[in-house]
Amino acid sequence: MTGRIAPCAADVDGQARFPTEGYRTLVEAQLHAVAVPGAYGRVGADVLTGAVVAEQIARTCVTRTAAGLSETGHC
Repeated sequence: MTGRIAPCAADVDGQARFPTEGYRTLVEAQLHAVAVPGAYGRVGADVLTGAVVAEQIARTCVTRTAAGLSETGHC
């Protein structure tokens, strides 16, 4: 998945814009809100799993990590 995120990471960070294309990638992989419970239509993973997902995405694009995991707090 990071192979799909990396190509536009510099552009996203450089322009300080919302990473729309990366967010779609996370949604398709069901990784955009992994810690939200399954009762709400999400994965329902534990917090540690969410942290590992965030860490892996942040290695490529920090902006995308914040955008992709922002749904976790909206439950």
